[in-house]
Amino acid sequence: MIKAMGQETFPKRLAVDCLWLRRTLDTKRTEDPFLMLCTHIVRDGHDCIGPFLENIETSCQLWEPNERLASQRAKADKQSAPASETNTTST
Repeated sequence: MIKAMGQETFPKRLAVDCLWLRRTLDTKRTEDPFLMLCTHIVRDGHDCIGPFLENIETSCQLWEPNERLASQRAKADKQSAPASETNTTST
């Protein structure tokens, strides 16, 4: 989680961080062999809508954070939690 002016905000929803993205190569495509496919049940096998440009968010409504981003968010949440919430002791 990123803090901006006292507010907590989540990182941008980048297409590259989507749970449903599958990156692969197609050797039959000589000009651009890189494929970015969506594996979500609604779009399964179709091209991901992207975009794959630096720091430009996707408008895809199916976007969900992948494992890497989810663990980064969880770690950030844990670090930003007040000490009273993270240090609980039982008596």
